[in-house]
Amino acid sequence: MVPEVRGWPELEIGFKSAEVVVFPVSRHVLVYGANCHVKATNTTRKRIAAHNTFTMLTADEEVYSHVPDFCWLDETGAYQTNWKLFSKEKFMQGSSAETEKP
Repeated sequence: MVPEVRGWPELEIGFKSAEVVVFPVSRHVLVYGANCHVKATNTTRKRIAAHNTFTMLTADEEVYSHVPDFCWLDETGAYQTNWKLFSKEKFMQGSSAETEKP
């Protein structure tokens, strides 16, 4: 039996109201949950980089990696391992330019 975690109903936050839940169990295991059926996919280096990019974009302050070649995708979708090149501002500029297209 899986416990139900409701969060605060009046604020509509918590696992029950979330569309996607990402829960890192360890540095080797990550659990995703969604409120709809999600097809299982193979784990690839690019998928790991995409998840790392999401983590970096949504982090409040810092992201820790135990390896120096932490992989992520830049604003063009290219695979990167130099974290010094990462810029939230570049992603925000790219996403605002896409929403402004007619």
